[in-house]
Amino acid sequence: MFVGTTRLPIFGSVPLLLNTCLLLLLDSSGKIVQTKLETYGFLNDSGEQEYTLDDATDRLSKAILMKRYDDAVFWAKQLNDSHEWNKFATALLYSLNIDYAIKVFREIDHSGMVMALEEIKHVEDKNLVSAHFAALFGDYDLAQEFFLTCGCPLEA
Repeated sequence: MFVGTTRLPIFGSVPLLLNTCLLLLLDSSGKIVQTKLETYGFLNDSGEQEYTLDDATDRLSKAILMKRYDDAVFWAKQLNDSHEWNKFATALLYSLNIDYAIKVFREIDHSGMVMALEEIKHVEDKNLVSAHFAALFGDYDLAQEFFLTCGCPLEA
């Protein structure tokens, strides 16, 4: 999954350490250079209060792709758009993060999905969970395939 690129400030530099959003490089003269990755622009640590709708949507998408769910919640609340909330909740289901998906579905008042997720959140078999999610999304052929490969094929 591609999130973005960052140009290195110095040609011939060697990466030393990547920590959260900072990349430490060793340049050709032996100095350590620090640069912030552009893919972490969605973080709300710059004190920037004004942003466009497209910028906020882009920041939400990057936060979801990088699985930074607390930041994604922040941007989803800023956008307050049901389509973006549903996109976020669907991404959580695809990554099998049931507990966080329950929180997001509660945030958007989708009680039916919360109840369905509460029933399957204690299931340990990932194929069985994936089968339930495929059935929730209406992909019944994929659901049957997962049900047949899980520990209890009678569910199919």
